[in-house]
Amino acid sequence: MAGREAFFLLQRAGCQRIAFVTSTAGTASLIERERVFLEAAKAAGVSVSVTAAGPTTYASGAEAARRLFGRSSSPDGVFCVTDLLALGFMDSARNEFGLDIPRDLCVVGFDAIEQANWESYRLTTFRQPAAEMVDHIAALLTSDGAVAERRVFAASPVWRKTVRPNAP
Repeated sequence: MAGREAFFLLQRAGCQRIAFVTSTAGTASLIERERVFLEAAKAAGVSVSVTAAGPTTYASGAEAARRLFGRSSSPDGVFCVTDLLALGFMDSARNEFGLDIPRDLCVVGFDAIEQANWESYRLTTFRQPAAEMVDHIAALLTSDGAVAERRVFAASPVWRKTVRPNAP
């Protein structure tokens, strides 16, 4: 349910024009993050701009920023479905459009990759419980196959410096 939490982080930071950046990969996890994020926004009565600029790469994140900031009504809060997209998005927002993060733009990612914690990014993101997921998969593989349980794992937020802590 990280999509819902990401929406509330941006809303709590006072973001009024929210965007969702995804890739064209169309994986089940990316689609689910989008679905949950958009449901949360709809429940709050907030319209969200959705952009998919290509595969799940740094370059696609940068391209998404170019598309969104090339419009008259650019976002002030963005949830990128992966950290890699978020890093490209942030670099383009800063270097090509002169935006200050988080003063002008709040950004949330997902995956908690090592680069997200680099000093130049300090990306607020979500970390999946990898050890718990591995244990569950191992248990499924060693079971007699009688139980094919679908399980949803909760990703935990990792607060860093790309989202204002409170509304301005």
